[in-house]
Amino acid sequence: KIDIQSDVEPKEYYYKKREIFNDKIMKSEYDIELASLFIYLNKHCFNGLYRVNSKGLFNVPFNNSLAKSFNEDNIKAVSGYLQKVTILEGDFEVACQNAQEGDFIFLDSPYAPLNDNSFEAYTKEGFDIESHKRLAILFDRLTKKGCFCMLTNHNTVFIEDLYKNYSREVIKVRRYINSDASNRKGEEVIITNY
Repeated sequence: KIDIQSDVEPKEYYYKKREIFNDKIMKSEYDIELASLFIYLNKHCFNGLYRVNSKGLFNVPFNNSLAKSFNEDNIKAVSGYLQKVTILEGDFEVACQNAQEGDFIFLDSPYAPLNDNSFEAYTKEGFDIESHKRLAILFDRLTKKGCFCMLTNHNTVFIEDLYKNYSREVIKVRRYINSDASNRKGEEVIITNY
């Protein structure tokens, strides 16, 4: 449980909780307190962004929000639903190795860079060009198995080339995370094999 202290400024409180969260990450203390800190930080960080530095520590700044940190009914409903769900941690190829014909699989990878200066590294491990190529090969394998696959990404020539044999729907999007407000519009593509 996270105690809310009315005598501490919200920004100062946020950074104290972020420090505790990162300390628990460094100590591999994956417990209920870490989960509650994650929910709090996600609600009060800039745009709900999850990003870490090269050491794997959460480094998103405070969003100046005084919004409620959680919805108890929603958390209980999600908890009930998750009792019937298997969550896998690890490489995407391993996560999909038991996929069977008729399964629906949504692949939500980090987006490919728009250009050489694009920021795309939200985790310390990153998701490089080779990872995108491996994902496209997995998409092909899952298609041959008879799985229904969908993924989204930036609408770039690189992504178009990787998925040229599949259905592609280009959509206009408004981005909420960009240091330059004039660059918050773009195109994404929804790729499906059905």
